[in-house]
Amino acid sequence: MEKAAGLPKLLGDYAGVLMFALLMGSSRLIYSLFSKKLDVAKFMLYGAVAAVVSFPLTALSNSGWLNLAGCALTGLAVGMFWPGTLVLGSQRYPKGGAWLFAIIALGGDVGAAFCPWLAGLLVDNASKIPFLATLGATLTPEQLGLRSALAFSTIYPLIAGILLMVFIKRRGQISALRRI
Repeated sequence: MEKAAGLPKLLGDYAGVLMFALLMGSSRLIYSLFSKKLDVAKFMLYGAVAAVVSFPLTALSNSGWLNLAGCALTGLAVGMFWPGTLVLGSQRYPKGGAWLFAIIALGGDVGAAFCPWLAGLLVDNASKIPFLATLGATLTPEQLGLRSALAFSTIYPLIAGILLMVFIKRRGQISALRRI
């Protein structure tokens, strides 16, 4: 946040991460308090939509405060992705046990390794991509790289949202077949 948004070091180093973590925990608390009334898949879908908004807000805003707000909103948006995936898996496969957790954890670990690696690659090479270099002519190469990586990372919640919509639709079709 300090380098990408031009905020003072203390604020950039701590405020964004703190707000991200507090709101991530808040989304999990909200779900736990109202889990009997909330559909976890729809709750995650709303989070994916919010993340599709928050990533570009964080990446493209020239206001440090809007960057911080985007960072905080991202925490709120993605808070239920991991526990929600576990809930959906256990609902779909109630006898899944440890193997189900292992498969979900493997997928999470692959994503947690690949996605930051790809973002880091973009951070390092954004100024070498003519299209991005032209767009970010007023930014330092480091700012251009960080903002490009954040903007590119919008693809992950977009994919999650699409998959959740497919899941919700298919789940509805399966429920309708069971009623027949």
